[in-house]
Formats: sequence, structure tokens, C-alpha cells
Amino acid sequence: MNTMGLFGGSNTNKLKLPEPKSHHFFLEKGLDLVTPPYQTKPGWMREGSENLYVDINGGFTTTKGYEAFDGQSSPSEQNYTILDVTITGSFAADDAITGADSSATATILEVDTATRTPQSYLVLGKVTGVFNASEDLKVSAVVQGNTDALQAEGSGSTGKLHAQYKNLVADLYRADIAAPTGSGSLLGGEMLDDVKYVFRNNAGDTAADLWKSTSSGWSQVALGIELGFISGGTTEIVEGTVLDGLVGGAPGQATLTRVMLESGSWAAGTATGKFIFASQTGTFEAGGVTVAAAGDLATIAGDSSAITLVAGGRYKIELYNFGDGMRMYGVDGKSRGFEFDGTVFGPIKTGMASDIPTDVVIFKKHLFFSFAASDQHSGIGTPYA
Repeated sequence: MNTMGLFGGSNTNKLKLPEPKSHHFFLEKGLDLVTPPYQTKPGWMREGSENLYVDINGGFTTTKGYEAFDGQSSPSEQNYTILDVTITGSFAADDAITGADSSATATILEVDTATRTPQSYLVLGKVTGVFNASEDLKVSAVVQGNTDALQAEGSGSTGKLHAQYKNLVADLYRADIAAPTGSGSLLGGEMLDDVKYVFRNNAGDTAADLWKSTSSGWSQVALGIELGFISGGTTEIVEGTVLDGLVGGAPGQATLTRVMLESGSWAAGTATGKFIFASQTGTFEAGGVTVAAAGDLATIAGDSSAITLVAGGRYKIELYNFGDGMRMYGVDGKSRGFEFDGTVFGPIKTGMASDIPTDVVIFKKHLFFSFAASDQHSGIGTPYA
């Protein structure tokens, strides 16, 4: 791009702009969801503001932090249970109790012997089952008291106690939430189909791992295996079929989860790309491969290799549907660009000598990867080619 007309030359004419004037206003009004934007006076917060909420003392304020998350139920949404008891031994916070008859279990959050004297009660979290109205309660198989009534959920006698008990039960559940296993900070992430995915270096800092949120916490996603091929055709090899090697004493065999066509076509017998699968038996050796004993359908140069990600990248991800559902397309500045649909991870080859893109964008059905001063893009609707 020629920029001399903008920044060079000796033109002394200068654009005269008015002196900037500053003004200020206090962010103290509150939330206004009714007044049209052009009529809203300074200081009001509009709908859609992020990380802000109306303050109980007037005006609005920033959030105090974020709830811990790993896919399990939110700690702040959990509830406590009140259980009236007669104490014959001793109960303490964090004790695990069991009903002698019902086999119901719970964790003690607090023991209260003063609020409703002479009636004592336990504040419980993580209750499983239903305690009987009259049964012994055991701690480590030793009876420490008995129930005097059926349990009652979320029934603190005052607003203050209710808030305190909600905080106690949230802390109990929050202790179960952990970060993805590994080292260092999270390298990036994205949400796809209501599931959160994040990247983090492994414990040895030798590679990056992919994790997904589940109802039981973070679960590592296997990246799978790749096998390059050339001379594919004229019978197209498709996902879900079993690929068999034609060479060797124990030829490789694998069920294909993705077939990535990078150039050529199956019809012309010039298809080139890679097969992706989760596991294999045997060893793929240089030569032909087939599906359902249909003959030599493509050529491979050797055995497959595990898909890996270089440690220490910073992930940039775009979501897009090229026709087979919404998928993630990303780069990390350390490894090849990739596609991921929540199950299958596929590295994308661009043909660059150093195939390590630093930015990604999708425009007009083209997938763009940038490499310093170079941009590479796919064909229309074909992110692999």
C-alpha cells in the first residue's frame, strides 16, 4: 500500500480541528431499561452492560469476582438443610453424618444450640437420601445424637441466618471445583454447544492439553491420531468407515472420525489430505489403504502419528458452520491451525513452510489464517483446502 499521500511529502496544509473539550459525570444513577438511549441522561447504566450491577446503596458497581467453574453445578445455587436433633455426644462442622435407619448422609455445616433453645439443630450440606423423623445419627459409626423432626430445606429462621447458611453450603461445594490438571495459566478457551473448552499446558510443560467441562468436572479431550494420504480415488473414503492398511504383517486398522480433503478430488483420483481417528490396531506401512476390501483406494507414506499441541500457545478461536454444524477454528501461535467439533480435533494444513498461524478470522465462507505479513485462506465453504 502506498502511504506517501497520507504521511509523506511536503504539503503544509493542515486540517484545522476544534480544541477538544472534556466533561465529566458521576456514575451514580442506577439501571434504566425504559428511557430511549438518546434521552437517557449521563450517569445511568443501560441494559446489556457487562460485569456491572445495581448497588444496594444506589448507583452501580463492578462485580466482586467470578464463581469458580468446572462444569459442576454452581456452588452459589446449592441449598442447605435444617435438621432438628437431640445431641447426646458431639457434632462438629465438617463431620459426615449417617442416619442409622434411613442410611441418609450429609456434611455438617454448623451446629446451632442457641437460636431455638432448647431445640438444637444441624445445618447440613450435600444431603443424600431423607433422614427419618426419629432415628440415631452416627459420626464414624458412633451414635452422637438423634433426629427430632423431618429435615427442612433452606429454612433459616431469619434472613441473616439464611444468607449465612447459603454462604456455608456454597463454600462446601466450591471446594470440590478444581482447575484442569496441568501447569501455568489457562491458554485460552471457547464455548461450543453449551460446553466450555479450555487449553492448558500439561504438568511437565511439554505440550498443551484440551479439556472440556462436564457435570463431574474438567475432563481431558483426546486429540486423536492423524495419517496423511495421497492419490485418493476414485472411490471416496468417508467418515465412520474402517480403514485397513494393505501392507505389512499386521496392517493398521482404524475407524475414521474425520476425512480432511486438502487438495484434488476423489473423482479424479487426485485426492490428498489426512485421515483422523481415535485409535488403531496394527501398524500402517507405506503403500495402499482400503475400505471394505474395495481395493487400493489411497496411498500413505508410513504409520500414523499422535496429534499434539506445542506448549505455551495463546489460543484465538472463531466459531463457524461451514455446513456440517458449528465448529471451532483456532490458532495458538505455536502449532498448526485446527478445527474442533467437540469430539474430533483436526489440524489444518495451509502449505506454508512454517505452518504456524497467529490469527484466525472467517469471512464470506473463507477460513483465513495469518502468518506475520502473509494471509492464507481456504476455498469457499472448504476450510481444509
